[in-house]
Amino acid sequence: RKNPISAALNKKLGWKRNCCTALRALPKRQVRVRFRLTPRGYSLDSNTGWIDRVVRGNDVSKNFDHKAWRRHEEFNRYIRHTRTLFKSRVLTQLTVPLLGIGLVSVAVSAFNSFCQGYLGRVVFQIPTEPFVLTSGIIGLLLVFRTNATF
Repeated sequence: RKNPISAALNKKLGWKRNCCTALRALPKRQVRVRFRLTPRGYSLDSNTGWIDRVVRGNDVSKNFDHKAWRRHEEFNRYIRHTRTLFKSRVLTQLTVPLLGIGLVSVAVSAFNSFCQGYLGRVVFQIPTEPFVLTSGIIGLLLVFRTNATF
């Protein structure tokens, strides 16, 4: 069963599929579109508006003129970026896995503290040598992989 708002947007924008589709607004670019329910109804992108710019046919890449570059170089850009940090797609997608890992590590640490207080020894303990020996190699792999992409 189709959502009437999605069907209307599909008809208006000429999309062939319902909810998630590849949108070809600009040549040789594909964008995954996901509808979000906002207080004002359905929106294509409630955080940054870049999908709405793609739908209108505007270019997503930013070409700086002198005024835009001066605004970009201002010191208060850190404040602007900090305000929008929690709306970041990367951060919102990583929140659940990071909370899960954090809760497991807190539970293991609390259990170890409890056991050390009552039993006099730590129950869960792993050696640190494998992490120390492989950290340099992993660091080099990350550096060379990053350099290879440029």
